[in-house]
Amino acid sequence: MIESATKPANLHVSVLGVAQSASYSAALIARVCEGTQRLHCAPFVIDFDRLMSFRGRRRKTAVVLTTRRAPQPLCDLRNDLRARLAGIGVGAPRGFTPHVTLGYSEMRIAETPVAPVGWGATAIYFIHSFHGQARHEVLATIPLDG
Repeated sequence: MIESATKPANLHVSVLGVAQSASYSAALIARVCEGTQRLHCAPFVIDFDRLMSFRGRRRKTAVVLTTRRAPQPLCDLRNDLRARLAGIGVGAPRGFTPHVTLGYSEMRIAETPVAPVGWGATAIYFIHSFHGQARHEVLATIPLDG
């Protein structure tokens, strides 16, 4: 079903996209890290209960675990991050589908209920994702400490 699986070390829940590779810079990352330094959020769990393919124009589409309902702590965290970023002049998209990309497949998977898979959120990682290269570089980490 999945022709190219995500490496275990690259599994993550994307909360907010800040910049495409073309606009990525050390100065931007420094501003983002500074603007989110004093972020406080308690660790929480996301229960992923759906398997599906994201729609896309590529031949292979992302196969993801997602949730029917995002937990409130995740929504609050994302809203706080968006507000902090807006305060330093960094825009972020509004739409949000919490998910973990398991890999890519040519086969499309309709949304299918699955037994819940708990994902413990204990830190925020600012990641430079090298799209199409299956490579991620952790730029900064903020522990969730409540």
